[in-house]
Amino acid sequence: MHNKVLPAILLHRSIFIIFAFWIFITFASLDNLPIPFGGYYNVWRIGQITVLLLACFAFLILPKRSLLNHYWLLLPTTLASLSYFLLYFLGIQNTTAFLTISLNILFITAIVYFAVIFTLDFQWYEKILAFIAFMPIPAIVYFVTGIIIHFFDPTYSDHGHNHFANIRYFNDALLPALLILWLRPSFLAQPKYNKIIAILSVLYFYIFFSDGARAIMLAFTLAFLVILLFDFKRKNAINKPLIYLIITVLCFYGLNYLTSLLNSGAELDNLKLSRTTSSGRIDLYIYALKNFIQHPIFGVGIANFTLPPDPIFHGQGHPHNLLLMWLSEMGIFGIILSILLCIASLKLFLIRKKIPTWGWVGIFMLLANGMLSGALVYPLSQMLSLLVVAYIYAKYQNEHERQPASPTQYGWTLKATLISKAIVLFAIPILLVTTYWIYSYLRDTPLNTQDVILDETLIYRAQGPSTWQQNPIVNFPKE
Repeated sequence: MHNKVLPAILLHRSIFIIFAFWIFITFASLDNLPIPFGGYYNVWRIGQITVLLLACFAFLILPKRSLLNHYWLLLPTTLASLSYFLLYFLGIQNTTAFLTISLNILFITAIVYFAVIFTLDFQWYEKILAFIAFMPIPAIVYFVTGIIIHFFDPTYSDHGHNHFANIRYFNDALLPALLILWLRPSFLAQPKYNKIIAILSVLYFYIFFSDGARAIMLAFTLAFLVILLFDFKRKNAINKPLIYLIITVLCFYGLNYLTSLLNSGAELDNLKLSRTTSSGRIDLYIYALKNFIQHPIFGVGIANFTLPPDPIFHGQGHPHNLLLMWLSEMGIFGIILSILLCIASLKLFLIRKKIPTWGWVGIFMLLANGMLSGALVYPLSQMLSLLVVAYIYAKYQNEHERQPASPTQYGWTLKATLISKAIVLFAIPILLVTTYWIYSYLRDTPLNTQDVILDETLIYRAQGPSTWQQNPIVNFPKE
């Protein structure tokens, strides 16, 4: 191995090890920091920012020869980053908006970075990804322990999610983790892991049932239908997941029945999948569309989505739909991002037969879940979804002969690389400064409604999550 190459390989591998370690401590609820951040959601966001900063610094030093064969990756992601970049100057200007614009630029850049380094060093990253598939196990053990206690003690109130105070944070992180498991990277492809994968799959499904994760179960339903309609020759891919699902249903209702027998009719503390309301989703969607209609050019501002004082909205800080969030917060730039996403989705669909079934379908499942929840807003599920996309891209690149770039593609890729790096260099210091400015509003939570009146810098505080838990929308400091 060349002496000049080895330090770079070690750097990139070290960053990914840090990334994997962050995933583990988050699932294991070992993320207690000595510095107060106003809740574990904010701690996760700080962890995500740390990983993104490391990834983007490494991206900046990637040689151009490593990037020039990635025309179809760099061009759309650069356009997405450029859309966010222009909102520094054209959109709503405050601390929260600038921080979240920078965060999104770094997230997009990290997708490129991890996709490229996965491609360059595929076998090593694939092996670490296989280990990541097991990292939710501490959270699963905690959940199962809660079920066992509740089975014998119906008064037990802990639903078994530890630091995942909102069950959707947990569910949305488990979905990409389950997809990684089914993709069976590296050593997981060996038959001896079949039983482990089956057990974990049933446990994951049980959690989705227990938590009433309707968006995720709808995504699975759509996935089965899509495979039958558009990948029929590989329809066997749904056999094992269907068996896992059947076993889960039997365990779920069987445990409920046994619990009711033992505890005089008291069942386990589960949320029902078949609920009669949309949990405020439809109202959120309508309100987001109204925001877009009222602010069609530049939107209401990145992470500036606010709600009227109506209890039906439950104080949410985002519309629970990725496209509507883009439209309401970014206006015409949200339309650009939506078009880019549609083009990327079409490209993925057209090459689906060259990709593992649960690879291309899995990405569409993550998107479907993101259209009905905050899965692509919450830090842990965001980053795990990034891993699925990076792995599928790298696997496709490594298993199929790549055509050399044409002179035109070479030129556009070089321009995209330079623009992406320039945007990242601009975004990094803004992210650091705005995070410092907003810290006091993360530390001092919760704040009551009077604080908005008394504090000239604080514009609004959502009760629900967006960039931060109880997302503070904050002006630039006056001093």
